[in-house]
Amino acid sequence: MRDIEKQSVVVSEDWLSGYVEALVQQHAAGGGTGASGTPVVPLKLPAMTQEMGELVVLHREWLDKYGKLRDGLMDLFRRSASGEIESAEFYEQLPTYWSKEAGDRFQGPGWERSGKASDFQKLARSFVTILDATPKDRDDLVIEEIDKLAKQQVVTRGAFFSEMLCLRFPEEYPLVGRPVEKYLKMIEFRARPNATEGEQYIDLARALRSSLLDDPGYPAKNLAELDAVIRLAT
Repeated sequence: MRDIEKQSVVVSEDWLSGYVEALVQQHAAGGGTGASGTPVVPLKLPAMTQEMGELVVLHREWLDKYGKLRDGLMDLFRRSASGEIESAEFYEQLPTYWSKEAGDRFQGPGWERSGKASDFQKLARSFVTILDATPKDRDDLVIEEIDKLAKQQVVTRGAFFSEMLCLRFPEEYPLVGRPVEKYLKMIEFRARPNATEGEQYIDLARALRSSLLDDPGYPAKNLAELDAVIRLAT
């Protein structure tokens, strides 16, 4: 049941109106189902350009570099989560494993100033909880941990935390930030009413997963690569 849920798209007002329209079109055209076995309405993916294709290739190179640094970064998170190192030490050591210089950072400048005072021990504990989860439970734990960080007012729970999830699980979780927010506004996608921060994030992740599954020929093959396309689409 959890595996089916991971491929589902949450019903919002926008989704429901699109679903009804698509269902009528599918009946008229002979039908069609999404990955979960029921008709789904994925998010509209940007039309590819040559520049987007080049950035997708660059994102793949960044993912390869991340793969070489991942063990050290995961160890840094675990040492912070266990209390072995303080938040300031985490922040100081982070660029060794994640930075433009290391060659595996997606987001642009500005994070250093806003994120320096964050509580990285709390963030690390949440990340390690998600890291150690079984695949079938991971979405639920992402919701719980993001909502916990929101209540704790951990400022790095947005773009930074989502990039850590996106790098570690590129097939499952997107990077969120201004480019994604601008794109969702551009395609008039609205979250379901009264959704928590964690629920909004997983709703988006499931919609984007569905979009790629429904378009196997699309040049971006995972959510990390799709981030490159969305950045240039806005």
